[in-house]
Amino acid sequence: MRNYAYYTGIERGYEYYSPNAADKKTEILFKHNNIPIVLPGKTFESSFKIKSIFTILGSQLENEGFRNRVIQSMAVRLFTLHPQINEMNVTIEKRYFPSLAEIKQDKPIKIEETTVYNIKKN
Repeated sequence: MRNYAYYTGIERGYEYYSPNAADKKTEILFKHNNIPIVLPGKTFESSFKIKSIFTILGSQLENEGFRNRVIQSMAVRLFTLHPQINEMNVTIEKRYFPSLAEIKQDKPIKIEETTVYNIKKN
């Protein structure tokens, strides 16, 4: 519940007036031969849920133990869905968003990509 409260701004008491937009987005990317592997999601709703979880849990992906459990679970599922893939690289992508004042000064979005794992099927 804490994550939802933080994401919506409820813990501040004025969720209807001020969204609690984060200045950083962390996402886990799976790649095979440098080509992104599409995460499972047959409908718009399921794809939206998968992408939303990175927004809601993004700050917790900094915790290595939590991140490892998420990556392991997702990798097992992706290997099952793509039996032709025997190996994949896992990349953490962080996007830092400038404030409104910085946007007015044409400060761009900063993107950092770090390959953290190379996972083999067996």
